[in-house]
Amino acid sequence: MRCTETMIIVEVLRLHELLSYSLREIEKTTMCSKTTAGKIVKRCKEIGLDYETARTLSDKELKKLVFVEPVGRPVKKMPDYQQVHEKRKSSKKNLQYLWEELVQSEETDLGYSRFCYYYRQWKYAQGIGVYTPIERRPGEKLFIDWMGDTLKCVLDRETGELQKAYFFITTIGDSSYPYCEAFPNMNQFSWNSAHVNALQWYGALPKIFVPDNCRTAVSRARMWDPKLNRAYLEMAQYYQVAIEPARVRHPKGKASAEAGVRWLETWLLEWLKDYGHFNSFVELNQAIKERMKVLCNRNYTEQHRKEETRKSLFEKRDLPEMRMLPERPFQVYDFKQGTVPDYYHAQYASFYYSIPYRLFKKPYTLHAYQNTVHIFIGKDQVAVHERRYFGRRYVTNPDHMPEKDRFYLHMGEKDGLHYRRWASSYGEACRAVIESILNSYEYEPQGYKSCLGLLISGKKWGKEVLNAACSKALELHCASYTGVTRILKNQAQAITRSSCAHESVPPPHDLRTKEWKTLCSGGPL
Repeated sequence: MRCTETMIIVEVLRLHELLSYSLREIEKTTMCSKTTAGKIVKRCKEIGLDYETARTLSDKELKKLVFVEPVGRPVKKMPDYQQVHEKRKSSKKNLQYLWEELVQSEETDLGYSRFCYYYRQWKYAQGIGVYTPIERRPGEKLFIDWMGDTLKCVLDRETGELQKAYFFITTIGDSSYPYCEAFPNMNQFSWNSAHVNALQWYGALPKIFVPDNCRTAVSRARMWDPKLNRAYLEMAQYYQVAIEPARVRHPKGKASAEAGVRWLETWLLEWLKDYGHFNSFVELNQAIKERMKVLCNRNYTEQHRKEETRKSLFEKRDLPEMRMLPERPFQVYDFKQGTVPDYYHAQYASFYYSIPYRLFKKPYTLHAYQNTVHIFIGKDQVAVHERRYFGRRYVTNPDHMPEKDRFYLHMGEKDGLHYRRWASSYGEACRAVIESILNSYEYEPQGYKSCLGLLISGKKWGKEVLNAACSKALELHCASYTGVTRILKNQAQAITRSSCAHESVPPPHDLRTKEWKTLCSGGPL
């Protein structure tokens, strides 16, 4: 006898026993052939099953009594589907991989299609895959995601190639009113900028952000205590919005955004493909904005919302439940942490920004805005620099340097006019020697170091002694750094007696040279 639904078996018994219907009348009423109805009645008489008993049995029990397995049919080996399900969840093995393993180990002789069928039946019996729909509250949550699809549609003027565009998408509250924007990358600056622009698009604030578990939102994904990205958290704190990341590998946690992604991949990305390429991301985003206005003013296709549009539903249900935006939008910045290295510069985007050298080995936090870079030690701001996009890689504030390095940097910025003026304060002879040193080089800056060394020696010997030594060097035609210093070392006392008798005797020639910083203190720098 052909297997029949248990509900039909009970109905056939009811019509036959209680109403005394003929087999032809039963056929018209139950849509069951009279032959099958006759077999059911006959089988029930054989096993002594009446209507009152049949109606109390479960489907499984009734089928076991009525239907008999054909003699000689081989019994198939059924695998343990609980283990199959656990292996599938704990690894990347799919059903075909697991089926092949079971067949090779002779744990089942089912074909692949029947194996999958029984697995689905087991899941249905266990209630796996069942979920409870949650009604979204108007204006409460902003669902956030990146589109999986990208599009090469922005022309790079330098290389002439098409640049890839990544699409950021949000949906809001009950209306699923979407926002979309294209970016050249998915870094922290693009992520935070997209949020700020999305809030400006909606013109109001939700209560909660629901992002994916990307690195720009979550530093460490954990079920009950996720660690949020600091730059993202500070933006949410500025707008007084909570962040509730969706569960990992649970797209239904932000089903609204997932549905919005699928919708825009069809109605926006396919339209952009037909549009052609764009000369900049500004031009691309302007086209996206115009297209979004058209799409959001189209009627829903669902029966219960056929007279509504996404925009009208947003203005009717979500917007009244949302809060006002602050007067000024959040200033978007990229975020980086590190430890101050021995060269006291923090690296960001291939450029290096100075930090006070005394903070060596301290942990720092860097905020990179559009035009400036701010560096913090704890909560204290210790440095602010203009952000560099090209040019010299090291951006150094002289106040952040050690004093000795600051002196060398300071002197390296001087020109020949500075050394001539400094020499003039010592005397005419000294000025003449400095002029001779500078003129002896084809490229004047090559003589700056010799001039600096000569003029610093005036701190040791005194102005009159140095000027007298320069005068002697001019007479001997050795007006150079080497000539003057040799005269100072060998004939200092004689020069002092003849030219500076009224002055005190200079220190002996074997006096150790002081550090340049000490020698230059008080000099006309």
